[in-house]
Amino acid sequence: MDPKQRIDELRDLLDHHSYRYYVLDDPETSDAEYDRLLRELEELEEQHPELVTADSPTQRVGAAPAGQFESVEHAIPMLSLNNAMNEDEIRSRFFEPVARQLGEDAKIEFVAEPKLDGLAVELVYEDGILTLGSTRGNGETGEDVTLNIRTIKSVPLRLRSDDGQAVPALLEVRGEVYMPKEPFEAMNRRQAEAGEKLFANPRNAAAGSLRQLDPSVTAARPLDIFLYGVGRVEGQTFDTHAESLDFIHSLGLKTVRERRTCESPDEALDHYREMMARRDDLPYEMDGVVLKVNALAQQAELGVRSRSPRYAIACKFPPHQETTKLLDITVQVGRTGALTPVAELEPVRVGGVEVRRATLHNEDEVVRKDVRIGDTVLIQRAGDVIPEVVAPIVEKRTGGETTFSMPEKCPVCEGPIERERRPDYKYFWCKKRGCERFLERRTAKNIPEACDKCDGPLAETDGGSVVFCTTLACHAKLKGTIEVFASKGAMDVDGLGSKLVEQLVDAGTIKDPADLYDLSLDDWAGLERMAEKSAQNLLDALNASKERPLARVLFALGIRNVGAHVSDVLASRVGSVDAITNASVEELQEIDEVGPVVAQSVVDFFANEANRAVIERLKQAGIRALAEAAVVEAKGDAFADKTFVFTGKLERMTRDEAAEKMRALGGRASSSVSKKTDYVVAGPGAGSKLAKAESLGVSVISEDEFLAMCNDL
Repeated sequence: MDPKQRIDELRDLLDHHSYRYYVLDDPETSDAEYDRLLRELEELEEQHPELVTADSPTQRVGAAPAGQFESVEHAIPMLSLNNAMNEDEIRSRFFEPVARQLGEDAKIEFVAEPKLDGLAVELVYEDGILTLGSTRGNGETGEDVTLNIRTIKSVPLRLRSDDGQAVPALLEVRGEVYMPKEPFEAMNRRQAEAGEKLFANPRNAAAGSLRQLDPSVTAARPLDIFLYGVGRVEGQTFDTHAESLDFIHSLGLKTVRERRTCESPDEALDHYREMMARRDDLPYEMDGVVLKVNALAQQAELGVRSRSPRYAIACKFPPHQETTKLLDITVQVGRTGALTPVAELEPVRVGGVEVRRATLHNEDEVVRKDVRIGDTVLIQRAGDVIPEVVAPIVEKRTGGETTFSMPEKCPVCEGPIERERRPDYKYFWCKKRGCERFLERRTAKNIPEACDKCDGPLAETDGGSVVFCTTLACHAKLKGTIEVFASKGAMDVDGLGSKLVEQLVDAGTIKDPADLYDLSLDDWAGLERMAEKSAQNLLDALNASKERPLARVLFALGIRNVGAHVSDVLASRVGSVDAITNASVEELQEIDEVGPVVAQSVVDFFANEANRAVIERLKQAGIRALAEAAVVEAKGDAFADKTFVFTGKLERMTRDEAAEKMRALGGRASSSVSKKTDYVVAGPGAGSKLAKAESLGVSVISEDEFLAMCNDL
């Protein structure tokens, strides 16, 4: 037989058997027969390398490890979902608003799907061939993980076209990469036998596996995928969401079996209860049910918010709960300097995970719940991820329990602490393992939907007394301090990522940001995975950072409650770090947009002797803005009281440079579009912000028009 003909035949056979096995879970052949066919194909392709194609089953793995993941901009933003925690919230936050907007007499169907606990991705097929796989990222921009996606056997490298069905010229599909329960447990057993670290849960294992720089590592992990949505598609239209899922399933893409089209809210809630009862029996982790309006015309009528659609909601399941003994309460200092009381527990399994520690949020929460050392307590995994203490079981007290109080100094560096009592705030922290991002937002506005650092899910608690270490060089927060200092919006030290920071801090090489400027070429080149050229690039980036303007230097210092905008206000109105250091709370409050909380944070920061010592060393290292005394004057007030939003890619300058031009003329920058926005500056690739601006009637201008307004053309 002609080699090309046999190769094509083998590829079709292997694709068919993979589809039966990994997508339909209904194999037609044995593993041994599949392996025999694959070996035959490998031998033929070795003999005829000119016939090897990217979509061949032999090409799932083979690329060399990547140095880093490239960014990918999603053509259509991948929105996050609002949550409902119980049936009352499902009705009040979803069914009722949907009925009001579509009309009480409208016939509305809902599609109910499992809410998988994995990592959201987008796959792009061109002429039926997989060309791109990316993570969700922040919804607008993700990471290119194509080589890793290709290793997942349930992902077809080319789409099926049975019964003469045409394959779309372009198809974008969204889904969730996950790790099934049994393969996850088997993998952890192998880890234990090898004496290696165990994975905490299937979600973390899936996310970590997909983001490996070496595709061969990903290939060795038991990853799977379910596709739950369609983005762009050419040559095909649909009337309903369910119809779109049936279509992509017919192309060989794996969709969830446990989905149901429901004709009423009551039927959807019945399915929600049924899935809750079955959750432990399913082969994958799920933490709820996603409900979507089925008709695409109705979805379009309902529209989207800034980050989430109105036509869908994630209906969460109640978290698993257990009781155990609270042995002690210790204090943990996070990357932001926040002091958090932590419950040390007798080990107990909750939702399949052994729990030894649980968060107590803050001192007010301990007092409000009346949690005492020695109590028997009820704990749960909040959102089925972060363990937390729900309440003490008072009936089991013996009288030997003791109360807890926060320390008066940082338990790590013994530096001064700052207490904030803010009952009008809610506090949020990222639940993603290893992120530890801590946020705060007023209850009435700006409630975040996801972590602004890693886009992970957030937990929340009511505001109260929160305690922070204010010392720059505190070892517990040093990694976070250095990462903020080197970040793009601050000193912008290109190449100094979290892995390098971790090496420097763990080795004791640096103890504060000023130490970065003392490191030699040999110091950098001696780090793991650092070549001399990379080391020289870092030295060059550090030297370039010495010329950053005062506003960015202030932001880099990580002063509590002082973000990029307030840093710009302080720099432009006060003008030098010496003047800011000597300013009183009252003097700072006289500045527009500087309130009492910000003013006190600034004064406390510069009153800390350890912080002043670091700033002096940064001056000596050559940070120009710290040595300057002149007040920076604005060029004018052409943009006074005007609010700008920048979206898409600017071609003649970066967004930061555009924002600096705008602020110099008295304008304000915002990250979200609202009725109060005056201008949206839109470049190529502008997405949801542009759409919202158009829907609100906000003025949309190009980069050239913006520069013309700046009198810069």
